[in-house]
Amino acid sequence: MFTVFWKTNMIQTVLLFAIIKSVHLFCLNYTFTDSSGVLSSSFSPDQSTLAIPHTGGTASFWDKNTKTLKYAYPFGVAVDSISYSKNGKYIAVSGSKSAISILNSTTYAILTTINTISLGGSVYKTDFRFDDSMLLVCGYSSNI
Repeated sequence: MFTVFWKTNMIQTVLLFAIIKSVHLFCLNYTFTDSSGVLSSSFSPDQSTLAIPHTGGTASFWDKNTKTLKYAYPFGVAVDSISYSKNGKYIAVSGSKSAISILNSTTYAILTTINTISLGGSVYKTDFRFDDSMLLVCGYSSNI
């Protein structure tokens, strides 16, 4: 019994080490330098674009392969979250103002703006539903 448990834990440990090593190598290969604070990052569904929200008021979109800036969206205040729709057509940008900007993921044009005053202003996290029919919004208040 102990031998089976030990072998299972050893395999899990080796697998975990391999995952950590892969993430470490990925991070070493994809280092970006920016002048303002970075709160998080996310990849587009097709993994071609790295989206980075900045405390300096912009959302930047980088080509993952060439490491070149594709677009910098001027949000105006600190950006806390960038979420892609599951189909990759839309981007939700949110942060320290009482609005969420929904962008076209190809042209980065503003498609619509969602007022979030009822959530207490700031929006910390957004996420599209699996079928992209709804947007989950978490803000400063206790409302979701």
